[in-house]
Amino acid sequence: MLSIPFWRNVALAAALAPVIASLPYVVTSLPSGLFLIPMFYMVAGIPALLGAVPFVWWLRRQQRTRVLASAGVGALAGAIASVLFGIGVDVRDLLLNRAPDSQLQIWNVKTWLFLALHGVAAGVVGGAFMSRFHFKGNSAP
Repeated sequence: MLSIPFWRNVALAAALAPVIASLPYVVTSLPSGLFLIPMFYMVAGIPALLGAVPFVWWLRRQQRTRVLASAGVGALAGAIASVLFGIGVDVRDLLLNRAPDSQLQIWNVKTWLFLALHGVAAGVVGGAFMSRFHFKGNSAP
């Protein structure tokens, strides 16, 4: 798992996800929307990496990769990674915001679903794209 080709594929998958997740925002606000792409990398970089590691691990273990299976696993990995990142940010905010009058809601399910939708979209498109790669000589240990 610590091989260079593995991490190269993780970097490729993680680099694709923020761009895919930001496309609806960028397209609807062209030409100024192009300036949003770096912001999406700052916001979605960690969830993209969290989703790319298990996805590439799964992808490298397959003898033959089907596009639909790859898109499905990518969607699942993207959704789980996005929700876990959202929970982590909520817990961090709860721990740092110690004011007794604060009304911070840690179980903000609507936000988590919104994040999961972005993870699913990025996972489906990124998974379908990554399924085209055949890892010759890169079999997982």
